[in-house]
Amino acid sequence: MLETGRGNGRAIHETFLELLKREFLNMNDETFLNEPVEVIALFKAGHHPCQPVRFKRPNGKEVSVTELGLRHPLPNGLKTVHAFDVTDGGTDYRLIFDSERLTWRLTMEADHYE
Repeated sequence: MLETGRGNGRAIHETFLELLKREFLNMNDETFLNEPVEVIALFKAGHHPCQPVRFKRPNGKEVSVTELGLRHPLPNGLKTVHAFDVTDGGTDYRLIFDSERLTWRLTMEADHYE
């Protein structure tokens, strides 16, 4: 059993409330998807040879990419696909590029937090 003095009980309670507040305020509302998307991308030399610029979802909504986050390869069975974390400033997205099939999929959508 945890022994607390008079002052310690309040401190523990305040620490617990701060932890809850931090966890709930930093919570992402992530939606996992598997949508085929049409993507306009730049292919160029340099550190980021492929950069998505805009994409169109199956519902017709067009999203303009304002910032490119991480780009990283992911194993997918015997092949590797390329994941791009992007944002339009209001929502974060993960696009997956299959370099064998030359297709793009939208796999995640989440609220954007600064």
